Amino acid sequence: MPVEILEILVILFAGWGAGVVTGLIGASAAVIIVPSLVAFLGYGPYEAIGVSLASDVIASSVAAYTYRKHGNLDLRSGIQIRSSPSSAR
Repeated sequence: MPVEILEILVILFAGWGAGVVTGLIGASAAVIIVPSLVAFLGYGPYEAIGVSLASDVIASSVAAYTYRKHGNLDLRSGIQIRSSPSSAR
């Protein structure tokens, strides 16, 4: 089944928009990807959210790897913060 030119353009512009939004304001790519997939490509809402979550996981993993590679990730402090009891109740 051949992919239509419109689908390719929508995917490219959605990816570009998601990259810009994520890079400028740190928002999730879901802000751009989910509406684009639902409105223009006919995806169901749950499929679109799943695709968006997968892209966020990949982007976060690459960012964490890059921070770790450059020595900007303090894993010990992160584990201590995560394991400390929360005071908000």
